[in-house]
Amino acid sequence: MTILDFLRAWTFLPSREGKTMGPASNSERRRWLERGSVEVNGAKATVESLWPDASDSVILHPNGKHRTTLQ
Repeated sequence: MTILDFLRAWTFLPSREGKTMGPASNSERRRWLERGSVEVNGAKATVESLWPDASDSVILHPNGKHRTTLQ
């Protein structure tokens, strides 16, 4: 499973683009990975990254005001 597949499974993640309300689209989640807005176990994830066997934390938007940590 890739990290993008993991993000797609979390349907409640809100959109961060413009003034749209609702869940983030798959293309938006891909852009998060391309921009380095997702960290898994302290390392930036890419679109091709595979989900690690043991994960301690997932951080969304680590440098933004809406930083979210999932454990």
